[in-house]
This record gives sequence, structure tokens and C-alpha cells, in this order.
Amino acid sequence: MRAVIESGHTNQAAISSDRRVITLTSKAHNRDISNLGLYSFYMHIANLPIDTDPSQYLASVAFYDKVIADASCIQTISPLQPLPTTTTASTTTTTTSAPPSTQAPTTTSRATTTTRATTTTRATTTTRATTTTPATTTRPTPPPSGNCESLDGGAKPGYVPLNTNGWTEQGVFKFTARAEKYGLRRGQHANWVFKLDFGSPLVGLVSYVANVEGPFANGRVWLLKPKSYNADIDGQLQILMIPQMAVGSTAPSQVRVSFCHSGSLPELTSSFDGASQTTTTTTAATTTTAVAGSPNTAAPGNAARCSPGSPNAIFPRRSAPTNANNYLRSTYYPGTTAYDFNEVLHKSILFYEAQRSGALPQNNRIPWRGDSGLKDGCDQSKDLSGGYYDAGDNVKFGFPMAFTATTLAWGMIEFKDAYLASGELNRALDMLKWATDYFVKAHTAPNEFYAQVGDPAADHAKWERPEDAINTVRRSYKIDQNNAGTEVAAETAAALAAASIVFRSSNPNYADLLVTHARQLFNFANTYRKNYHLSVPGVATYYKSWNGYNDELLWGAVWLYKATNEQTFMDYVVGNYDSFGAGNLAPEFSWDNKYAGVQVLMAQLTGNNKYQDDMNQFVQNAMTGIPKTSDGLTWKIQWGPNRYAANYAFIATVAGKVDPQSRAQYVTYAKNQIYYMLGTNTRGQKYVIGMGTNSPQRPHHRASSCPAWTSTPVTKCDFSAMNLQGPNPHVLYGALVGGPDISGAYTDDRSDYISNEVATDYNAGFQSAVAGNALRRCRTALNATFGRNAMNPSV
Repeated sequence: MRAVIESGHTNQAAISSDRRVITLTSKAHNRDISNLGLYSFYMHIANLPIDTDPSQYLASVAFYDKVIADASCIQTISPLQPLPTTTTASTTTTTTSAPPSTQAPTTTSRATTTTRATTTTRATTTTRATTTTPATTTRPTPPPSGNCESLDGGAKPGYVPLNTNGWTEQGVFKFTARAEKYGLRRGQHANWVFKLDFGSPLVGLVSYVANVEGPFANGRVWLLKPKSYNADIDGQLQILMIPQMAVGSTAPSQVRVSFCHSGSLPELTSSFDGASQTTTTTTAATTTTAVAGSPNTAAPGNAARCSPGSPNAIFPRRSAPTNANNYLRSTYYPGTTAYDFNEVLHKSILFYEAQRSGALPQNNRIPWRGDSGLKDGCDQSKDLSGGYYDAGDNVKFGFPMAFTATTLAWGMIEFKDAYLASGELNRALDMLKWATDYFVKAHTAPNEFYAQVGDPAADHAKWERPEDAINTVRRSYKIDQNNAGTEVAAETAAALAAASIVFRSSNPNYADLLVTHARQLFNFANTYRKNYHLSVPGVATYYKSWNGYNDELLWGAVWLYKATNEQTFMDYVVGNYDSFGAGNLAPEFSWDNKYAGVQVLMAQLTGNNKYQDDMNQFVQNAMTGIPKTSDGLTWKIQWGPNRYAANYAFIATVAGKVDPQSRAQYVTYAKNQIYYMLGTNTRGQKYVIGMGTNSPQRPHHRASSCPAWTSTPVTKCDFSAMNLQGPNPHVLYGALVGGPDISGAYTDDRSDYISNEVATDYNAGFQSAVAGNALRRCRTALNATFGRNAMNPSV
């Protein structure tokens, strides 16, 4: 397993053959740092051996003013010894042997202080010295409470503006700044939170090394919370960020910072006078009886976002192909599988990134996608930006999106080691959080949830990119106690509860927030029972729950039990299991039918033979009772058979963990289904886009089928793109298409949406099954090399 270096503020230009020397180059926002007295950035070093001693990892840093195309030109390295325990920096320098075309370094820096393998390190080019005056004000800051403190003023302020002159990009003014806290002690300042209270409202805030929450208080208040690798560190914490403001703005001269830790949270009100303070105070009073932590219950910053002059979408300056090659090759189990499952996981996550709605992060890896749906929710004065577009269209259907999140979270819980081994865990966490952040926004009161954004009929009447809707404000669809929607509320509760388990170790505060929303949504779903298609006009044509809501109620309750270990939820499932229909043979596991998932979880959680028998009956029926193509694909129905086969494979993979006696049979079946979709079939047809020869090239997908562009403004897409005969201009890497007919025949035809559309729920079971098979292949290879049970063989 190779170490991986990630840095959101740099591009990796080259790495030497011995992997000891790496060159990092600037990104667009930091290309010119000539006006800065100090510039620093973070690196995340992952995949180091578990027993790594961080004191043995030292680095010398050289600064070049030209790009080094080949890092192997720097090979002679002066030996570095471990630092004494009382020393924080080394003056060891780097000896370079540069070719004539390579500029000599202009400065040589101190070596960085490194920490554990999962901890972020900081690369610097000078000793720490800054003449920047902290932004302070004469108005007193309200005293902090609990484990919170004010970082305003003093010799080491909590906010340091950097490039305050900033730049304008796609209609938004951006600048750079840093939040920082000194004197941290591991175990004493864990799970920190920065509260940034800006004197002028922002329209956005980006950080590569922290999770951003907001806006609150009309865009004045934003929170920075830890990533998995910097939640508990020693020494100093520095968080680089890019605040974003309306065009014509200047960087705020007043910014107040609070720092909380150990579970304490700051107030979401602004300390600045004006209209935002009045609004914040009013809504803060209702927050205690509404949804804790929801941006839409703490003075949403909608004024700037929803103003007539603000865009709903922003194109990148130019489109470009997606780079899908930056993944960790599966060299650690060669010969044990026909496919590189690391590649499959990597590309499946890229598909989800291509489906994102909202303001995309600065490290967006899909260069033909831009910000979109920025005004979602403005028709209701809510912020409903974010989330995922459902399929080849641009609608955000909450019901299948929630199922997608639950299934992905389940796969990450069961097969986390596969994500770790592939180097994709952080990307997967971001993928999941993109959905859960949206659900938190959409849950605007205990008994109120926005289940959909976009009119499906109007959307399907157009063939355009999400970014083409520059001035569109879409319709938002709400459920509440007067117009309830049990299926979507309970499924979202399941998604948030499952995701809380995923985030529990790395971001416990966020996990607590998700559980709070999950509880309220489940209570809403259970108390006000009504089929959601009766409350959301138009959804019945697309995602009506034909199966009813009893399965979602059990599904939500069992996930809440797994997340909280509270007996009340288990009692609910046990007491309603048979009367709600879970004891019957379920025909499928899908966005509409969750009974099989309930059976597997109950068998896993209780060890009761009753639930295990139900689970085994489902898997046996999938293997022998459902029709198959002549070459082995489990073929449920014509529309999207790959989706159902992938879901059967995922359930079988997890069931194999629960029932050791059936494990070999179940995982073999699951492997065969996944292999079929990857190309092991009589036609050699791959059903995952971007996986080489015989992969689909013409998926029914609006954004990827529309023409590329080299400058803005961009000509609006239309149905001529749908009728294009050639491949889609943009490769939708990792997407699973619908699949073949019962005879196994398949035609790569964009107009055939039954066989060629893609969807977020298609990939959910597929990706989770791939993770299970990847983990099993890895463990099989290790056991063969080092002896049986070299790794826990429970998969």
C-alpha cells in the first residue's frame, strides 16, 4: 500500500521514482502570492503503515519559481535525523541536482513538523512572521460559554486576512484568509469548531481542510468543523479558507472568531448590529423548538442568494475532460480478480460528483460541471441548494436520493476497509456528506421536509445542462403534518441515522446532528402517516411508492436503533415486523422496497433465526427464483435490470457476513453479478461507463451529452444534443447504465432511456457490492500469502 499525499490548495505536478520527492504547484486562486509576506498550505498524508512513528518523517522544502516537470531530477537528499522532542523545526536543507532548464530554488525553508499518518501537516516557506493587523472592533464580543472562547484581538488573533484584494471569478468576489488557534493539546481540544462572524455577509465559504457549515445570520456567520484527520491535534491549528462575496464587495474589515471544542457549540447569532442581528435573534428563539443545527432554522442567508441579480448557475470558463486516472492501483492482490475494484470505486464516486447540484467545491474534479441550482428553495425563502440530481435529468427527487444515501452509508459501514485500502475513503465521506448536508437543509422544522426540487414534467420537456438554467427559480415541494409523506420522511431518517454511524468516529458533532434530524423525521413519518405521492404533485409518474410506507417505517427504526442502541427503536421493529409485512418474501431491494434490508439488519443485530431465515429466503430467491439472462444476469424487469441485480448482489454480500454457512455461495453469486456488469458476459459488454473497450458511450444523460465549450457565455443546450449520433462529448465515468433485455441484447443508444439512462440509486447498491467484493478479494490474497485468517475472514 502506497502513501498518498493530498492537498486541496495545490496540484501534484510530479513525484520521483522512489516516491521520496514530490513537487506541488499552485492552483488558480493562489497562482500569484507575490504580495503576501507569508504563504502556507496543508497536506494530508494517508495510507502510511498503522504503526508509523511520525517523528521519523521529516521533510526539507524548497521553493521554486518555475514548474519542475520531472521530480526525479531532485535525487540527492541530505540525511535527516529525528527531531529532539523539544525541537519544532529543523534547519536541514535540501541538496538539489537540477538540469540547466530548471530554476534554482529562491529560498530554502525549514522542515515541516509532521504528525501521525492521519494528521494534516503544514508546509511553510519562511519562519512564522506576519505584519497583518487583526480585524477587530470596539464593540464587545458576547462572552463565550462552555468550552468556547473568543479569539478576537491579542498577539495571536483567530482570524488573519491574507489576499484581501482578492479576485473576481464567475460573478463572485473571492479572497483568502486563515482561521487559527494556538496551544492545542491532543485529547483536550478535540472536535473543535471555529465560528466566524463577518461584518459583511458572504455568499459562500470554501475550505479544503475543514467542513464548512452555513450560512447563518443572513450570511454573516459560518462554522468550520474538522475533517477526519485534524479533529484532535497538538500545537497550532490553521484553516485556510476562501470567503466569497457579491461582486463589488471588499473583504470585511471586521471579523470576530470564537473557538469551541469537546462538544460545545457556539451560538449561531451575529454580534454585529443591523437587520441581520434582529432577524437572527428572532429565529434563534424558534431554533430551540425547531430543528437543531439546520441552516434553514437559524436565519438563512437568502437575501443575497435569492436576489434578482444573483445567478442560479455559473459555468466554468471552459469545459475539459475528467481526469479519471488518479487512483491507487490494486497492486496488493494481483491475480485474485479480473478487475481492479479500486478503479471501479474511484470512478463510481466520480459519477456522484458529476451529479452534484449546488455550489461546487474548489477541488471539483468534473471540469465540465459548474455551480447550479443555487436558487433552489428561493420560491419558499429557504436554502435548498445542494444534493444530487437524480438521473439523466435535473430534478432532485428526495425519496430515491435518500435511499441512495442509506445504501452507500451501509456499504461504507460494512466495508470501510475497502475504501481505506483503495485510498477513496475521504472522497466517499465527501460524497455521502453532500447528500446529508442537503437533507439537513431540507428538514426545516420537526414536521416539515422539502421532498423535491424541480417540476419533473417541465424538466423532462427540455434537454439542457443544469448550468443552462442561469435565471431559473425552480418549484420546491414540501411535506408537513397537513400534507404528510411517510415514505420519504422515514427513508430520510434512515439515511441520516446510517450516515451518523459513518461519521461517528471522525466527526461526532456532525453525527449527533444527523441523529437529531433522524429522530424528528422518524417521529414525523410515524405520527402523520400518508403516502407521499398524495402530497407531492407529479411525483407519482416517477417515484410513487407502490409498496407503501410500512417498510420505510421499519427501515428508519432499525437504522435508528443501530445508530443509537436505544431499545425503543428495536421494540418498534420487533412489535411491527410481521404486521407490517417484513416476514414475507420481498421481490426486490430497491428505492421502493426496503424489507430485505430490514431482514438483514435484524438478523445481524439480534442473531435471531427468524430474521436470518427471512434473509436467506430472500437471497435464495434472488439466486434461483428471479429470471436470468442466458449468461447469468439476474433480470428483474426491463427498466434498469442492472440496478436490481446490483442490489441483490449487495444484499447477498452483507448476508454472507451474517450467515457463515452460506457465505461462499452468497459472495460467489454477488461476484458473478458484479463481474457481469463489468464485462464478464458472452458479449463482452461493459455496463459501467469509462471502463475501457465496450463501455457505453451514449448514456441518456443531459449534462454529459451537451457540447463542450472553450469560453463563456455558453450556447444553451437543446434536444439536438440528445439526437447526436456520436459518443457523449463528456465521459460520465463510473455510471452504471440500465442494462440488457432478457435475451442479453443491448444497444448503446441515448434515446433508449430504459436501457441507457443512469441514476444515483443504480450506483448505490453497485458501489457497495463492489466494496464488499474488493475487501474479500484483498483478504483472500493476504490469507493465501500469509496464512489463513491473516485478516479477519468475515467477508
